[in-house]
Amino acid sequence: MGLILLAGGVALFAVEKEVVPRFSPQRINITAFYPGAGPEEIEAHLCIPIEEAVHDLPGVVRLETKAGTNWRLEEACVIQVQAAEGHDLQVLMGAVRARIQNIPHLPDGIDRIDVDEWHAPGDDGVIWVALYGATDELTLKRVGEQIQADLARISGVEKAENYGHVPDEIAIEVPAENLRRFGLTLGDVAAAVRRGSLDRPGGAVKTRQGDVILRTRGQARDAAALGETVLLARPDGTRLRLRDIAVIRDGLAERAFAWHHDGFPAQGWDIRANRDEVAVARRVKDYVADMAPRLPEGLKLKTWYDDSQSFDDRVETLLKNGLQGLGLVLLVLALFLNTRVAFWSAVGLFTALVGAVAAMWLMGVSLNMLSLFGFVLALGILVDDAIVVGDSIERRQADANPSAAPEDAARRAAIAGLAAVALPVSLSVATTAVAFLPGLFLSGWAKALLGPICAVMILALGVSLLEALCILPAHLAVPPRPSIGRMGNLRRSIARGLDAVIRHFYSPLLDYALRQPFLILSLFTMAILVAAAVVLGGQVRLAIQADVPKDTVAVFLDVPTGTPFATTQALSAQVERAYGQLREALEARQPATAVSPVSGLETLIFEHWAGFWMELAPGARQRFEVDAIADEWRRYIGDIGEAKLDFIYREGDSFYDLEFAVVAPDPETVTAASKALAAGLAEFPSVFDVTRSEQEGKPQRNLVLRPGAEHLGLRLEDVAEQLRQAYLGEVAQRFQRGPEQVKVVARLPLAERRDLQDLDQFPIRLPNGGEVPLSLVAEWQWLPKAGSLDRLDRRRVVWVRGRLGRQDPNRGDANAVYAALEAGPLEELRRRFPSARIEAGRTRQEQETVLRELGRNALLALAAVYGLLALFGLGLPLSAESLVGMIGAGGVVVNDSLVLLHAVRTRRGEQGTLPLDACLREVSLMRFRPVLLAFLTTFMGLVPLLFETSAQAQFLIPMATTLAAGLLFGMTATLVLIPAALLLFELGGAARKASVDGNDSISPLSRRRPDEA
Repeated sequence: MGLILLAGGVALFAVEKEVVPRFSPQRINITAFYPGAGPEEIEAHLCIPIEEAVHDLPGVVRLETKAGTNWRLEEACVIQVQAAEGHDLQVLMGAVRARIQNIPHLPDGIDRIDVDEWHAPGDDGVIWVALYGATDELTLKRVGEQIQADLARISGVEKAENYGHVPDEIAIEVPAENLRRFGLTLGDVAAAVRRGSLDRPGGAVKTRQGDVILRTRGQARDAAALGETVLLARPDGTRLRLRDIAVIRDGLAERAFAWHHDGFPAQGWDIRANRDEVAVARRVKDYVADMAPRLPEGLKLKTWYDDSQSFDDRVETLLKNGLQGLGLVLLVLALFLNTRVAFWSAVGLFTALVGAVAAMWLMGVSLNMLSLFGFVLALGILVDDAIVVGDSIERRQADANPSAAPEDAARRAAIAGLAAVALPVSLSVATTAVAFLPGLFLSGWAKALLGPICAVMILALGVSLLEALCILPAHLAVPPRPSIGRMGNLRRSIARGLDAVIRHFYSPLLDYALRQPFLILSLFTMAILVAAAVVLGGQVRLAIQADVPKDTVAVFLDVPTGTPFATTQALSAQVERAYGQLREALEARQPATAVSPVSGLETLIFEHWAGFWMELAPGARQRFEVDAIADEWRRYIGDIGEAKLDFIYREGDSFYDLEFAVVAPDPETVTAASKALAAGLAEFPSVFDVTRSEQEGKPQRNLVLRPGAEHLGLRLEDVAEQLRQAYLGEVAQRFQRGPEQVKVVARLPLAERRDLQDLDQFPIRLPNGGEVPLSLVAEWQWLPKAGSLDRLDRRRVVWVRGRLGRQDPNRGDANAVYAALEAGPLEELRRRFPSARIEAGRTRQEQETVLRELGRNALLALAAVYGLLALFGLGLPLSAESLVGMIGAGGVVVNDSLVLLHAVRTRRGEQGTLPLDACLREVSLMRFRPVLLAFLTTFMGLVPLLFETSAQAQFLIPMATTLAAGLLFGMTATLVLIPAALLLFELGGAARKASVDGNDSISPLSRRRPDEA
């Protein structure tokens, strides 16, 4: 025991600590950038060739593709490659890169193709760092580059990710009038820059004294140097330089994007840690505290979205509840057991917990918020085997031969007591461990969510069994001392009361169960059916995660495609002003000396959507309801016209609750089937905001040459190239400046790219050097508005999505809607569109897989019944956390049931003539106290958590609720159902044997105990 405690003490300091377990989503992101291209071009020239190249690689199980504009407003093909579970992502990424490099005939206009491991933006960092202030964006970026480099050098930091990064760019803006005046094109300007701005090696001169290196260093790295580029050299010796005809801007790339923090221009970094996230967050906070005073005037630096703070708060909550629960467990043990049995059982519990920490360290399991709850969950369960062993030894010692030497009798009694229960205790612990085992073999985020809890339970159960079988008997192998004093009197009073409960309540109930076993079995069966009905009937909602508020409120603004960026900015300012009003209102409701309940607001504004992330200060959720804060913010925002707002502030919330993929070989079928599905989904009263991913995008104009253009020597390629240079820009060159590659682009000024009339008057250079307006040689045809295109496994797909009423606490269950659609409308659609495939989205498929795997194990025990009924009564969803609680309850029930069955078997072996019903009655009465004690210790370990009101404990309440309710039902099943079921099984066998022997006089219902004859 000393070695276990020593190893656990060392491991407590050495084990890795993180907020939540890290896991790889087993996805690869392929992003191919094609500036200026439309969705159809991107799909045809990029997406399809890349899909065909990589789809058959070993380990590839799914491809999800989007062609169009990505979330950073870059024209690109984005392909998510789902890898098989356990497949090496690095190997697969290498294979993907190799296949892409070997694709022939990709378009010339491709900027680059990135292949990286997929990460959800902002979801996997431990802490955020924000730099903000009243300054221009370029200054902010330059200061931010140094901060980002510093953050990346902090020990343990894997990456400091800037999701709003805008690249450097030198823009050469030449008015069309200047091009016309000097007979130039933007292609000529770009070519002049390439010729006059370069670094190039020149070899070496082999002199007698040694080599002399030759090189040309003429790369222009700023606007002033580029301005000296010579465009024309005249015969009179004068030169036309670039600065004479162009405005050269050395700044950031032209993009419809803004980043604010608390209303000021901002930069920010999501810090990902490669190990020990809590320590990394502490180092980052130390760096920020040191760096903030040294920033230029007007700039501020702070940390926020600090998951390590949540970790500390939840650790404090769990430790507080764990210690309180441990105290209650010890109190129950002291009241029901002999003092020494209670004491050594408590010591065994502590040893099992400490030993589990040592085992975690050795096996590489981290200490995180989830594994910590595993210890709270284990408090009462771990003491069960010690109770069984201690109770058995205590009984044997009480019945020991008084004439034998006390030490020898106590030792023999300890050995006999252990031998009597060693097998059932071992089997019961193994069964409980097996119940948690599937949690280690889930995939993806489900494994990360439930794996630590299950790992802690299995490890703790193993150490607990070792302690109960090898250490506890040694401590109890001494003569017991009689209980004296007040504690002894109290314990004897409780024992007398318990005997009275057995005589006046349990014994009559047990007699009735043995007389009416069919009725008892029917009642429990009915409870099972009711539990199943409340789930299948939608009365208990299905959810992957517990439905509890977060410490943050995220608001997402969607505006119609084609809306000017200025309008999006104006609506975003409206949301930010509403945040200011909300903050003032919340601060006015608390004492003036109190810290503001809001830590800050981060805003990212893109062309057609914006995101706003508000963080609540520590302790704010104790004073304010998150739901009320979100509602108040919504009221302050007011009317936003045709735009849409989404508020995300609860675990498991997403932009949609329902999702279907409609796949077909041709676009027309996809469109028709998806429209029909969307119409059917909208008919459900609980479903609103039904959308299809196939939406109209920006207007498109197609260039067509007039017949006379060919007589002027113009080809379509010539006109298209000149237009591309003017409006998209001609990349003159790229060069490295510091940590970033800078692009030099020649194009028209922004003012000349805002009006369609200017487009018609754009000068087109003729082969003979002359110029004509574009409208004389070409005309425009309007094309359908182009939105992004989606593909699934190399076929065109349309995603149909819907939401349920978020503001209604009793909102409809997505599971019920899915079931209703499968029961009729979907079958009808499949008949109408036989070539289409309609299936639930990825989230629904993952949910069904996880809940099915966990539910299969939870329902092995009847404890799941009361767990489900408890969820129904309390209005909680059936989530992964709830099912873990059911599995834990099932383990306790199996534990008690196996010990009871073993005791019945042993007793009948000793008294072969004893009727089964009499044996069941005797053993059940004898086992009542340890079964009750197992329930009370486990339940008392959870009582503090069940009554905890802090925000940090809310995500654990569903697990504790189902565990507590399942234990209550499980205790009833063990003491009432198991004896009745055993009697039915035995008597049913006797009846079948009698029927075979031709004796029909024996009926299970006619059997009575000898004392009733």
